[in-house]
Amino acid sequence: MKNRATAKKFWSFEKLSVIVLSLIIFFSTPNLNAKTVMGIVIDKATGKPIMEALVILLEKEKIYATAIVNTAGMFFFTNVEIEEFDIWTRRMGYAQIRTGSFQLTKLDILNLVIKMEAADIIMSEIVVDEKAMEAYLDKVGFESRKHGLGKYLTYKDIMNKPHATVPSIIKNIPNIIVREGIGGTKIYSGRYEWQADLMPEDANKQVILRTADGLSLFINGIYEPEHNIINVLDPQDIAGIEFYASSRTVPMQYEGYLRGKGGALFIWTKK
Repeated sequence: MKNRATAKKFWSFEKLSVIVLSLIIFFSTPNLNAKTVMGIVIDKATGKPIMEALVILLEKEKIYATAIVNTAGMFFFTNVEIEEFDIWTRRMGYAQIRTGSFQLTKLDILNLVIKMEAADIIMSEIVVDEKAMEAYLDKVGFESRKHGLGKYLTYKDIMNKPHATVPSIIKNIPNIIVREGIGGTKIYSGRYEWQADLMPEDANKQVILRTADGLSLFINGIYEPEHNIINVLDPQDIAGIEFYASSRTVPMQYEGYLRGKGGALFIWTKK
C-alpha cells in the first residue's frame, strides 16, 4: 500500500514537472520570425543627431509601427514580424524622407543611418496662417469653448514652442498618454493620483498612473477611429487642439460620437 502511494506521489510530481517544463518552453521560445530595425537620424549638413523625429514602418502603405527618436538620435523597433517594409521619417523643420523597400529574413537586424535635410520655414507665411487659423477656430466654436473644462492649444501656442511631430505636441498635454510601437500610435486619457507615502524630496515621483482609458479622436470635428492618422499631420498645419479628459466634460454636440469613457481629443487643421 505504501509503495502504491509513493508511486502515485511520484507520478503526480513527474506530471507536474512536465507541465511546468512545457510552460517554460512555451513562454521562453523566441519568435523565430521576429526582427530588429534600429538606427540613427542625423542632420545631413552637420552630422548631428536629430531628436524627436518620427520614424514610421510602412507595410504596403499602411502604418505597421511607429517610434520617436531619442535624445541620442536613435530609434528601435523590436519583434518586427514583417519581411518587407518602407521607412518614413518626419520632423518639423526638415524635409520628410522615404527610404526604399527593405527585405529582411529570419533573425535579421537592420541598422540604418537616416540623413535629413533642413527645410526653410518662412516666418511671413506663419503670421498669415495665424490670423487665418484664428478666424477658422472662431467659426468652429473653439474660441467660445476654450474657457471651459478642457485643455486648449492654439496655433500660436504650438508655434511658440515648436514640436517635431504632432505626437510630441500631444504628449505635452497633461493627462494624455501616447504609446508608440507595433501597431502604430495609440492615444489614451490617463488618470493620475498622488502617492502619499513618499518623502517630500521625492515629490517628482508622487504622481502615479492609475488608469488609461480609450480616447475618442476627432479631426476637424469628424470622428477618426484610426489614431495613426496623427503621424501624417504636420505641426504647422494644426490650427488648434482641444482635450477633454472625461466623457462628462466633452462638448454636448459630440457626446453621441464617443467610443469610450476616456473623453476626447479634437484636432483642428488648415482647410
